[in-house]
Amino acid sequence: MKKIQIVGIEQSYEWRADVSNSRDIALEEMKISNLGEQGILKKLIPGAFNLYLDKNLLYSWDQYFEIIKQLSYVRLVTLTGNKFRKIDKDYLKDKNINQMIHTSIFELVLIDMGLDWSQIDILAPVLCYVENLHLCHNKCS
Repeated sequence: MKKIQIVGIEQSYEWRADVSNSRDIALEEMKISNLGEQGILKKLIPGAFNLYLDKNLLYSWDQYFEIIKQLSYVRLVTLTGNKFRKIDKDYLKDKNINQMIHTSIFELVLIDMGLDWSQIDILAPVLCYVENLHLCHNKCS
């Protein structure tokens, strides 16, 4: 009996298990409520283009801005079903707006998050590069 050796199979499995090379990161329904240690996303998934965080337990815009700050290349973020706390009209007042703007984000999916137009209006200055903003099933009527 001849033994067949497949060269590179271990490297293939290692590469597939290494999420740092992944462009699409799907973390839907994982009960994520915090971001862990400072800089962990940049360390684990630095090349993420599309980040799917639907139906988790994220609760604040501060978390969202920390996520996008760590992911330089992210183009799509979906937060469907996460219920963010309502922000005050002065939310951006003492913040550096230029550091909160992410120039690569093309699409932001905020479906079923309990948002209303006042929240979107407050956030508008930092969403200036977002071309596709999905707001279905919110309080935006």
